Amino acid sequence: MIQAREPGFTRSITKRALLSLSPIETANGSGEPFRFKRSNDANVSDCVAPGLDISQDSSEYYRYMQESGFENWTRFVLKVFIRSDIQTVYRSIATTKGLTEWFRKTAFFQREQVVRADSEFAQSGDRYEWTGYNREGLEAGSVLEASPNKVFKFTFCSENVPVTFELEQQGSMTLLRLIQENMPDNPNAHIHWHMSCRLGWTFFLTNLKSFIETGVDLREKDPEKENLDLVNK
Repeated sequence: MIQAREPGFTRSITKRALLSLSPIETANGSGEPFRFKRSNDANVSDCVAPGLDISQDSSEYYRYMQESGFENWTRFVLKVFIRSDIQTVYRSIATTKGLTEWFRKTAFFQREQVVRADSEFAQSGDRYEWTGYNREGLEAGSVLEASPNKVFKFTFCSENVPVTFELEQQGSMTLLRLIQENMPDNPNAHIHWHMSCRLGWTFFLTNLKSFIETGVDLREKDPEKENLDLVNK
């Protein structure tokens, strides 16, 4: 059984989640803006806000987060239009060849220990394994639904957290919706699940659009740069 692990496409993305928050007045009315600092481990304690209690059961913390527009931390939805037919987009998200063109360094799908061919479509019930262009190690999970040219759904970092790609043809373009849901709801998870994953998927969906429309892969693949805090890893 795959063990749940702390998500996040890269640690640098988690840091960017913290640093991208807009300064606002503190809840105690002091008028002093929030300050954010870097650290080797981007924990929720890295957010420094004078007078603001960010403990898990703090009503002040949740009030701030709600006022900041994050009302449902257990899910998010991202959308992108891609100038391509729906078959091409589905092939990019549901095959090994497709995924390695914009998302992962290595990837494969298997059923009963038989690995599917690079261009073969994954099926519901398949297991997957993949690695990225960073040092996160092996990721593994399950395909929950595979409806050609409509829906591709899989577990992500935890067997309890599904990610769903929904496709819809609109004229000459394909609308792709990404839904990640059932994430934990506590201050640490808000950073390491919701914000980190949201930022990660935002980049990779942009890269998917770039690769399909122009053939340009925006990922940084140079191993000598893997320790740098880059947006395209």
